[in-house]
Amino acid sequence: MSTLNDVVERIVKDRDIDKDSATGAAREFLGQLERLDRTAIDEGDLNEDHAGAIYDAVTGWLDSQSDADVALDEVADAAEKLAVSQAECEFLASVRDQAVVRALQAGASVVDTARSAGVARNSVYEIKRRTTLNRG
Repeated sequence: MSTLNDVVERIVKDRDIDKDSATGAAREFLGQLERLDRTAIDEGDLNEDHAGAIYDAVTGWLDSQSDADVALDEVADAAEKLAVSQAECEFLASVRDQAVVRALQAGASVVDTARSAGVARNSVYEIKRRTTLNRG
């Protein structure tokens, strides 16, 4: 026989969780067991099946939370990298646009400028129009 506290101590030892959180989770799952079995279960006198079920439920929940936390960290990292990349892309597009306008002003043809910039000829005209409008 075990106590709920024994199960909690084992969870705390095996997983990265504080005792209060482990106790709360264990009591939650104990309540679910009571509802499932339709009987009151004494926290101070758990049979091995109940102790094992509570341990497995809490550690399984913690493991699923860990997977979710890892996934959320990956989402946050990707979002941060994307934001940095977007800002860098916008900056580089601005540098390219200014170079396109300077090339045209220096007498380069639209075809040569488009080829050098890696854009279509229509894009060169749009870059020139947009850059000229932004200068005011």
